[in-house]
Formats: sequence, C-alpha cells, structure tokens
Amino acid sequence: MTSLPPSFIPKRPVNKTVRSATPTHTPPETFQNVQHGAGTLDISQLVDNDSIQPEDSASNVKRNSEVSVTLSALRYKGLQREIELKTELESLKTKTDLQNEKEEIQRRIELANAETKARQAAEKALKIKRKQELKQRIREIERKEKECA
Repeated sequence: MTSLPPSFIPKRPVNKTVRSATPTHTPPETFQNVQHGAGTLDISQLVDNDSIQPEDSASNVKRNSEVSVTLSALRYKGLQREIELKTELESLKTKTDLQNEKEEIQRRIELANAETKARQAAEKALKIKRKQELKQRIREIERKEKECA
C-alpha cells in the first residue's frame, strides 16, 4: 500500500447523498403542455436539458479556499491594525507622560535657578550693605580722629 501525500488525504468525509426540500424530478403530468415561448415542451426536452445533478449539491462543492484565505487575511490585517493602534496609543500615553515629566523637571530647574538668583542677589545686597557700614564706620573713625587731633 502506497502512502498518499497529506494534500491528497481528505480532511472531512464527502457527503454523497443529496438531501433537498424540493424533489429533483417533477411528475411528468405537471410539465405536459407547458407554454414556453412559441411552442410547447414535453417531458423529454425538460429532462434532457436538466443540468442539475446530485453531484452538484452543496456538500460536493469544493470549499473556495481563496475566499477563506481572503477572509483570514482580512481578519489578520484587522487584528494587526488593532494591535498597531493599541501600541500607538500606549506610545502616545508614554510620550505624553514623558513630556509632562520633562515639563515638571524644567519647572523645577527654573524654580531652582530663580531661587539661586534670589539668594545671590540677597547675598550681594548684604555684602554691599556691610561694605557701606564698614565705610561708614571708617568715616566715623576718621572724623573722631580729626576731632581728637
């Protein structure tokens, strides 16, 4: 016994029986003297022209794999796009969070710079005031020396 490649092995059994709600052959008396165009048809013409065969049933029609592949591809693309959008949303949230954190750090730096400038200005003012006080003290000493001399 030779083994068949996997592509030749049927995936599901094929239904060889046709089950239909309507009978496939109509009794001859219903087709006698049926008007069709200019003439009449008899049963032999109808039976000969009947192209519906039991092998044409839905169970014997091969599955259209192209449609299945297309639908699968569309589903896959849809899921892929959904994942991309979720990833983009997460990156935007992360980007927004990073921007907010950056702005907060910049505010802190500006505040620290302002505090440093204010402290430096206060120190400079204090130094100037001390210099003025020392100069004033020197003038007082010089004045007292002139008074004593």
